[in-house]
Amino acid sequence: YLLVCFNRNEYVEYNVCSSTPITIKTFIEEFARSNNYDSSLLCFGAKNIIENRYMRVVGSNDRIREEYNWKPETRIGKD
Repeated sequence: YLLVCFNRNEYVEYNVCSSTPITIKTFIEEFARSNNYDSSLLCFGAKNIIENRYMRVVGSNDRIREEYNWKPETRIGKD
């Protein structure tokens, strides 16, 4: 997630994330499992991957941690 706030009258973006790398596939699988969705509906590999598409997304939550002492409460992915 990306949280946009005005901090000291400035436009500031904050990444609300775990800062732990996770593949898109793992994120979707874990999201489906934690919400009791039917994972048989997931069809990974059904479409060809378009060149230059991200296979994983990693954000840094340093700014929101430092300014607001924020920390993630939910963990997604393998420990």
